Amino acid sequence: LRYLGHLSDYALAEELEMADYVAVFFPNGVRANSTRVHTAMMASVPVITNLDQNSPVQYKHGDTMLDVNQLAAGDDWGEAEHIIDQAMLVAIGEFSWDYLLAKLTDGDRAAIG
Repeated sequence: LRYLGHLSDYALAEELEMADYVAVFFPNGVRANSTRVHTAMMASVPVITNLDQNSPVQYKHGDTMLDVNQLAAGDDWGEAEHIIDQAMLVAIGEFSWDYLLAKLTDGDRAAIG
């Protein structure tokens, strides 16, 4: 376990290449705007975080990530490959730039130039 503190996006990408898991915690639980979580999910690195009732419904313990509040000493953390596969599908399918661009209307595109 290594504490990395605040990293630039470039430094985060380098660290993710060597990571088995990434732990990212928030005062009130992870939210849909966490680019660090999405970056890890898209880099095929399982995320350990804290979920709450306001976290995205796609974020599920043991399916797309691991919720620290639901882990206990000695737990089997589940199939990492399953978590990686499901997290990648969610990140690409619902939290990527491509997804956002596909959702924009012609009026939206005109407004942003």
